[in-house]
Amino acid sequence: MEQLGIGLGVVLMLLGLGYLFKAYVAIAQGRFWYWSGFLPLTIISPWLIFNPPDDRKLNAIAKVKDTIFAPIFFGPVFTILSVLCLSAGADLANLPGTATTNRVLTSWTSDKTPVIVFDKKHYKMQFPAVVKTANKITNMFFRNNLGIKDQDKLLPPGS
Repeated sequence: MEQLGIGLGVVLMLLGLGYLFKAYVAIAQGRFWYWSGFLPLTIISPWLIFNPPDDRKLNAIAKVKDTIFAPIFFGPVFTILSVLCLSAGADLANLPGTATTNRVLTSWTSDKTPVIVFDKKHYKMQFPAVVKTANKITNMFFRNNLGIKDQDKLLPPGS
């Protein structure tokens, strides 16, 4: 069973390297690759194509899209996916993946909430820092009463 986890970890790390390459292409070159044709496959195809399509074939099913949308949306998405795949794959391959990622993302301080927690037993990722930040933002925007009491007059007299 341990060899299966190591093999899955290596596959996840290779997938992470592929997403890192796709992030570079999206951010630096402003392009991404997609399949044209059947709409559900066209929507998810930028996450499935890892090798550039052949530009010499006019009727190829895979196409290249040069757009400003690539570095704005696909660049960060591919970067986040590559970090997640690399760190989870390293954990499965018995390397310090999420520990290293948490150190980098928290600036080498151990007293902060970890960003990524990966459970090797159940293959589950949790994001405690995101939950903590979301709770703070929710409290800041929705549970703020501004010190207004029921007896306070909100309108000037005579209005």
